[in-house]
Amino acid sequence: MISDFSGIIFDYTFLYDKPVMYVKQDFDKRPYDAGDVEDEMWQFTSLHRFGIELQESDFPRIGDVLRLASDSEELRKARETAKAEAWMHQGHAAGQVVDFLVGTETKLKEQKH
Repeated sequence: MISDFSGIIFDYTFLYDKPVMYVKQDFDKRPYDAGDVEDEMWQFTSLHRFGIELQESDFPRIGDVLRLASDSEELRKARETAKAEAWMHQGHAAGQVVDFLVGTETKLKEQKH
């Protein structure tokens, strides 16, 4: 897959275990939930590990770039690692979220009293 930055990159690469390539772009995170987070977002740090940033100089030899990406064991392992990071607690995440929210609500109520 060749894409700009989009969440579909993660769906595609995690579901199909295929490489992704992206073009560099400026991303303004201010309108998003992470607008006040100073660190680089996980989506970008992980994408740099398992994706390939295309350069204009890659375009004339895009077939070779695609083949190298498809054959790369390093990129396959990086996709596997990113998938494990993104999909932690498979089958149990909803319960953990509920426990966290109930615990937070309980703490807030206790603080009020």
